[in-house]
Amino acid sequence: GSLLAVPTDVVKIRFQREAGKLGADGKYVTGLAAGHRPSYSSTPNAFRTIYLERGLAGMWVGWQPTMARAALLAGAQLSSYDHTKYEMKRLGVMKDGVALHVFASLVAGVVTLVATQPADTIKTRIMAQKHGAHIYDGPVDCFWKTVERDGWKGLYRGSLASYLRFGPHFVIALPLWEQARQMLGLGYL
Repeated sequence: GSLLAVPTDVVKIRFQREAGKLGADGKYVTGLAAGHRPSYSSTPNAFRTIYLERGLAGMWVGWQPTMARAALLAGAQLSSYDHTKYEMKRLGVMKDGVALHVFASLVAGVVTLVATQPADTIKTRIMAQKHGAHIYDGPVDCFWKTVERDGWKGLYRGSLASYLRFGPHFVIALPLWEQARQMLGLGYL
């Protein structure tokens, strides 16, 4: 699923890169692109322009960190959720139920964030790169340039916003999954 969605992510990030207020002359007066005209007039125009400028490969720029992020997310989310539940029950701190599911979901959100944020940062930087800029020669180069320029903390820029996305999603989805299993007679995981 993540691989198929890369072109939409590219377009979204390109629009976000240029965000700002337009003046009467059609140029941005605020934001990173202040003084310049928007690169794209609409979402369909963005897809078309990126394709014409960069070809099919341009639509999938950043696919490697996207796939790494997807794999890290899948591994971190469910393993940390399950292990948190197991340890809380084993230590006698909490019993199986909604409270434990919510707590384990919050922990899974933090673990998933720690595991995926570097790949997310690299993905975003590569996708935001302007055509012909060649700031990064690929994901590994982006990783090392980010660490060199911003330190290891640079890989975690935007972490709070990411957690505010992961946290509520996990707190809703994982306990609902548990409750659905219980209602179907499958029991909690």
